[in-house]
Amino acid sequence: MWTRKSSLLTGLGIALAVLGVAARSPAALAAGTVALAFVLVNRWLFRGSEEVTATRHLDLQRVTEGESTEARVVVRNPSKRLLFLEVRDRLPRQIKVAGGAAYDFVALPSGGVDELRYTMQAPLLGVHEIGPTDLRLEDPFGLFYEERSVEGTSTFWVLPRREDLRKAALISNLPMPLMGDHQVNRPGDGFDFFALREYVPGDTMRAINWKASARSGKMMVNQMMRTTAAEVAVFVDGRAITAAGKESESGRVLVARAAASLFELVFSRKDQPRVILYGEGVREIEPQPADRMIPLLLETLAELQPTGALPLRLAVSQTLPTLKPRTPVLLVSPMLDDGTVVEAASILLANDMLVAVVSPRPTSLPGLEPVFAEALLAERQATLNELRGYGAVVIDFEPDQSLAAVMEKGRLLVQ
Repeated sequence: MWTRKSSLLTGLGIALAVLGVAARSPAALAAGTVALAFVLVNRWLFRGSEEVTATRHLDLQRVTEGESTEARVVVRNPSKRLLFLEVRDRLPRQIKVAGGAAYDFVALPSGGVDELRYTMQAPLLGVHEIGPTDLRLEDPFGLFYEERSVEGTSTFWVLPRREDLRKAALISNLPMPLMGDHQVNRPGDGFDFFALREYVPGDTMRAINWKASARSGKMMVNQMMRTTAAEVAVFVDGRAITAAGKESESGRVLVARAAASLFELVFSRKDQPRVILYGEGVREIEPQPADRMIPLLLETLAELQPTGALPLRLAVSQTLPTLKPRTPVLLVSPMLDDGTVVEAASILLANDMLVAVVSPRPTSLPGLEPVFAEALLAERQATLNELRGYGAVVIDFEPDQSLAAVMEKGRLLVQ
């Protein structure tokens, strides 16, 4: 695009050329011609700026809340002349620049390469798109400029922070006794002896019982007692109401942090979490090996957007037929605007399930009518009291409290 300087210089050149012809002045004509030639040559040379590229690199594409990573934007100028560039990397409002700057002004010679470095910090969980990169290019004389965006964004995952709940789980009465590896009276993989049997192709040589083989005259192997991991059903509230309140203290954020901490606890005891997300509908994440399940769960919590108003009762009805008796059931929810929670919990308890509710307490609900917000909080407290009366474990904690610290206080706060 033309700047004011190039427009004025072009106008002056035309005026001098016309004046030179009209007044038959070779000097004026020559000056006008030189001015016009200067503008046109610079315009022709500036066309090569379209080849300027910008490439972004993130040191880490997945971080936990509060952590930082470095971003680098590499700008290359393959054109045949010096260019002045303003470089700006677009960042979502949730991302803070902790070091350096996402903006710079550089002079890039022909074939030159420059690098913009800055440190990003993510205070809150979520999935963010970094970019595109905006460029403003100018020629050395400031006659022409071009503004454009370099297509290409980088996905940046901010995973919920977790707490170590292993010690707290031993002190509180969260339903944990059935969790962990358990031996069952069936053959399989394990460490305790179950029975002797004849060798079959595929058995490992380490399982051969040489003494028993010598006595019987047949190749015999030790069959061990099978071990199995308990299944833990975790219901995660993803309804639209969880978005209410200040973003850093909203139900969505607090539920994700609590759920991530519970998942880490379950995996530390070698159990299998069966995760049920409910909101717009019911979405279930089937148990998988820990190395695949943990990243999947954390990414799911990071990208979870509150939507829908499906009550817990319907989510339990869809899941109950496939739950085994005595299965620990954990509900992670702020317990707002759902009149079916007590009914759902009573159904689970009646079917011999172990029920625990982990509920972050909203301190306020800005954006809602004050009377409605007060009614929601009062209803929540009544629901928690009723759940305690049914025999469910209830962990009720403030946004600024540590879940582990609340659980470690045991029966004083966890009833």
